[in-house]
Amino acid sequence: MPALSLRMVNRRFLSAIMFAIAITFALILQGCSDPEPTPTPVSVADGTVVPRFDSFVTVTRVIDGDTVDVCCPEARVRLLGIDSPERDEPLFDEATAFAEQLADGQSVRLEKCVEEADRYGRLLRHIFVDETHVNREMVSAGLATAYEFSLELNPCYVAELRADQAAAQSADLGMWE
Repeated sequence: MPALSLRMVNRRFLSAIMFAIAITFALILQGCSDPEPTPTPVSVADGTVVPRFDSFVTVTRVIDGDTVDVCCPEARVRLLGIDSPERDEPLFDEATAFAEQLADGQSVRLEKCVEEADRYGRLLRHIFVDETHVNREMVSAGLATAYEFSLELNPCYVAELRADQAAAQSADLGMWE
């Protein structure tokens, strides 16, 4: 009889461990899920109000100064309203390094303006690390320009990005040296 009760105890212990593992796994998966987008109205340049959708993700890789990869869910994100140097252009390395400094490995808030994605399937978003607006920081440092074509289609933060570019130009920063 003692062996039987020991076997029952082991089964209960094993069941408890399996239950704990299942709960832990479920919590891990839940932590890596994209929260349901929450619309937040924002006023844009022409005075219209556009719904802005927020979601929280982690930057897993910086591709260049205006493109990052994010996780949970996995996606490629194009920083909306800015254009940074491409691989064969001056300041590419500096722009990429600055974007890495600002966002790589960080939990970020993505904000949508109007368009969901570009023709390459990249999400179009403004990126925030806490209260730091990464898109604006790139322009303020002179490592990206306010991308006028994008701003016409997605007018959120248009005045701020243009002002940041003018300030970087006046201060002879980055590409404006």
